[in-house]
Amino acid sequence: MKDKDKAKEQLIKELCQRIAELEQSETQCERVEKTLKRQAGDLQETSTEDVQSLVHELEVHQTELEMQNEELRRAQVNNRRL
Repeated sequence: MKDKDKAKEQLIKELCQRIAELEQSETQCERVEKTLKRQAGDLQETSTEDVQSLVHELEVHQTELEMQNEELRRAQVNNRRL
């Protein structure tokens, strides 16, 4: 029984840590959005290469968030099983 309790505690700790990471990531995204809104006027002057680079960065970030989300879902499923 103690092993199950320890496993639950560890999963809860991991979930809390991942949630904190996601919240921090969301905060970073909000800062980026504010910056982009301020720079929206400069968008007309942005080169195609810069836009492509930004799109790539956003795609990478989206993939990272999707992977983190899947990891959280797996941990939640494991936690429910215990």
